[in-house]
Amino acid sequence: MKRRLLCLVLGAVLAALTGCSLARPVREDAGADRWVGYYMVYQSQEEFTADPVSRRLSQEIVWGDWDEESRTLTFPKLTGSALLVLGREGDRITVPSVTEMSPGPVESAVSSTEEGDSVTVSGTVWWGAPLDAPADFDPQEDGGFWFSYPVYRTPAGAFYLDADITPCSYGSGGGPFRQEEYIYRDEAGKLRTDTLSMTVAARYAPRLTALRVVAFDKDNQVLSTTPLPLSKELPAVTVAPETAWVAVEEESADGVKHTSYDLSQEGTALHQVILLDEDGRGWGADLTIRR
Repeated sequence: MKRRLLCLVLGAVLAALTGCSLARPVREDAGADRWVGYYMVYQSQEEFTADPVSRRLSQEIVWGDWDEESRTLTFPKLTGSALLVLGREGDRITVPSVTEMSPGPVESAVSSTEEGDSVTVSGTVWWGAPLDAPADFDPQEDGGFWFSYPVYRTPAGAFYLDADITPCSYGSGGGPFRQEEYIYRDEAGKLRTDTLSMTVAARYAPRLTALRVVAFDKDNQVLSTTPLPLSKELPAVTVAPETAWVAVEEESADGVKHTSYDLSQEGTALHQVILLDEDGRGWGADLTIRR
């Protein structure tokens, strides 16, 4: 089975990390391992200067820890987000996909024709100013760097990063980028080509200083204002039965962003809030609002 891996970076591309090689390590039955997605790692400029991610990969193979209950993948000493396609059957690309990212710029799709199968998945990762960033932080000038590590999976189901493969790397203002894998297989004497395509975008998010849900009645009179903690998991908000619509207010140094939801029909709204850790890495937290 022939395999071709293509990495296209649409945006500002950084120079390859010094000392990295494209050679694959020697593994038992390595050809049976498959590329199944990305592990995206972000570093601020200060963090990259003090401790670049390349120094943390002291071994050729970095094995990941898969949590089946939460369906998340982590790697030692690397904080990141994964976009994966799991569940292959033989030489056929199958679903489902698993992502720790927000929805991406490309619509996910699965198709099957006489020529072969095709799976397209996409995700978005977030970044912003570190907690100790100066007041004049400029996203264009002071942004950090993203590293996209290819994730491989063994036939036994273990996940790993190959430290000998240089990751695609680019400035925080770059992207999105796209990577594809083509798998050629013989089916009853006819050559088929299966395609796995992934696209990831990196987007800037301001650091929030306050988060509120304001409920209004049908006459646009304020019924309640609920402040929320800027925590990893946001508590659900229950508003009064007479609520007609709500506004989610996200306050930052850039001002207040208002997002409105009509509750008169469904009675429930789901809003994604982008929060940042102290180093500026972002994640999406779901906020549920119901009457």
